[in-house]
Amino acid sequence: MREAPNYARLIDSVCTPDPAEGSAVTLYDSAATVVYKTGGPEPYVVRLSFQRPEDRAGQVKLVQTIGDLGGLTAAILHSESREIAGRTCAIDVMTYLPGTPLQQSPSRLEAQAIINAVYTLHERLRSISLDAAAHGIPSLEEILRGLIASSEPSPMRSRATRLMENKRFSALLANGDSCLLYGDPWPANFLIDRSVHPPKIRIVDIDPLFFGPAILQPALLFSACFVASSLLFPSEDTEVPDLDSLIGAWPEHLNREDLLTMMGVFPVVLSLFKRAEHAGDSSAYPESLRASLRLLERCLAVIDGYAAA
Repeated sequence: MREAPNYARLIDSVCTPDPAEGSAVTLYDSAATVVYKTGGPEPYVVRLSFQRPEDRAGQVKLVQTIGDLGGLTAAILHSESREIAGRTCAIDVMTYLPGTPLQQSPSRLEAQAIINAVYTLHERLRSISLDAAAHGIPSLEEILRGLIASSEPSPMRSRATRLMENKRFSALLANGDSCLLYGDPWPANFLIDRSVHPPKIRIVDIDPLFFGPAILQPALLFSACFVASSLLFPSEDTEVPDLDSLIGAWPEHLNREDLLTMMGVFPVVLSLFKRAEHAGDSSAYPESLRASLRLLERCLAVIDGYAAA
């Protein structure tokens, strides 16, 4: 059995870098989270989350319960909290997953591999029964109501309000098939190994997890990964994904109207989250935020186009 790493030493190599330990590489950096790959012959991932550790405890415990699904996702090996630059930071040491982040609209073969990987995770999440409140896991309805209540007036806030008032949406929330859902199927969170056939997919950071109707999982994947990637990485060969082909590739039957109702959740919720992170006058938003919001508006327009077809 492989000896457990020295977690304190790994965290120190990121928080107080020592050239003798090998250089850590920054994989992701945002206002809320910084992710590093440690140096040395056997790399690990160290994730620093600038939020209250007690707010992350339930998610971390749940991810550890789910397991790494045979290397499909990263395993959280160790968690602790530290004071860094005067801020309390939740720190996770995780296994390192090899692969290249999705940086182009996926081929048909890659799209099927991504769908199969997410479906494997989806089956595992559906098998878990737990008390959501005890683990601090929110529901989709709680998330939407909270964002609507805390957001400044905007077209996306109005869209969220209309979504909550939509009878089909309300029926899906109440139909009794709610389960845990993987909430961030963004293109960069899929690592592709193209050296094998079919390509192997690994999923980075399966949290945040939340509760919602089961059909929301493919809806999130189709909008956050496939529609978004076609807009993020345009080329002469890139087309808007064929929704019927995606529906056919999902291993279970999907109701098209229900799916389209739920596909709007991703751009609406993420737009409101991003606005909440930069509360204040929208005219003062940095250009990076403006670009993200424009992308989400275009994503929603594509989804509306599917519905109108």
